[in-house]
Amino acid sequence: MLLPARMKRVEIIVHKDQYDSVMRYLREARVLELLDVKDMIKGYGGAVTPCPTSERLYRLVTLSSKIGNLIHTLQLSSVTIPPVKVAGSLPEDQLRDIEGRVSSLEAKLTTISSETQAVEKVTQFADTRLGACVKDMTKITDVNAPEGRHRLEEIVSRILEALPPPEMEQAVALGQTIQRKDVGESIKRAIIEQLARVLAARQGEAAVIETLSQALALKIITGSTAKKLRFEPESRVEKSREVANRLKIEVKELASQNEGWLQVDGELVNAERVLEEAKGFCGKTESIYVVEGWLPANRIPELQERLDKVSGGQCVVQDWSKRGSPTLLHNPKGTGLFQRLTLGFGTPTSTEIDPTVLWTITYPLFF
Repeated sequence: MLLPARMKRVEIIVHKDQYDSVMRYLREARVLELLDVKDMIKGYGGAVTPCPTSERLYRLVTLSSKIGNLIHTLQLSSVTIPPVKVAGSLPEDQLRDIEGRVSSLEAKLTTISSETQAVEKVTQFADTRLGACVKDMTKITDVNAPEGRHRLEEIVSRILEALPPPEMEQAVALGQTIQRKDVGESIKRAIIEQLARVLAARQGEAAVIETLSQALALKIITGSTAKKLRFEPESRVEKSREVANRLKIEVKELASQNEGWLQVDGELVNAERVLEEAKGFCGKTESIYVVEGWLPANRIPELQERLDKVSGGQCVVQDWSKRGSPTLLHNPKGTGLFQRLTLGFGTPTSTEIDPTVLWTITYPLFF
């Protein structure tokens, strides 16, 4: 406790047939801090070459990222899944199956997201900005003056961007871009002329609302004001609101249906990714692989024994002392704050006393 664990650099030499088993054990046991063999390759006199990054690693990294995004989108981070017994590795057919399921779920969520954005654009504009646009129109002093007409066109363009009338939505389906643009401009000019006549006649806010309701097929309830617009149940706005609610329910159903496998397979993919990343630190010859790392000195015999069983005796662990070895601190739970205080003055070496436990007593007394 007072003295940090003494670390030693170890070299693990394993036959290529047992390489995956050894690496999988090292991953699960978490006993070794891997060193990159590429940094020490000269010490092998050219007999050992670095392990290349595998295509499988790229797939696992991409898949892990996609699963993480799905878990975030479906808000599954707080969902607790009971432990599931899994195999020691992720077979290729299972990996392909996970990739397929993830792609399918991504496609469904993308479609739902696009539909949700479209209907929420309608409801949000109708609820929060349409009334403000009506007020802005009624403030135009002379709609026939260039400045007044320009202001009206600007407001109408803003409304049509969020709430295009059915005729304009049908025009979008036309194949010719120029023809589609001409139809949209024609509809826009007609609406502007209707509103200009209403404003020029000073018919008031109610008339502006009624004109917009008819021109945009909004079915605004009679008596609505710019401050409080209300829509009939069968209006586009209320229908859009219903669709938005239905889509939210669909997302919740997808979350309920997929929460289990997403989190379990996500852990499998992450574990396999860590394994593939670790392989990138190793070196190899035609028949063996070389793994290097730091390990607490008192755990070297245990590691040798475990790896003998895992590899069927086709693994050798050798160690040597080296200056500048990392420090492994072992302190009781609840002393994390004082350990950070110790590290603030510098990390003690393996031959120095770790004062963390002493800090827990003396620090409160001093302050």
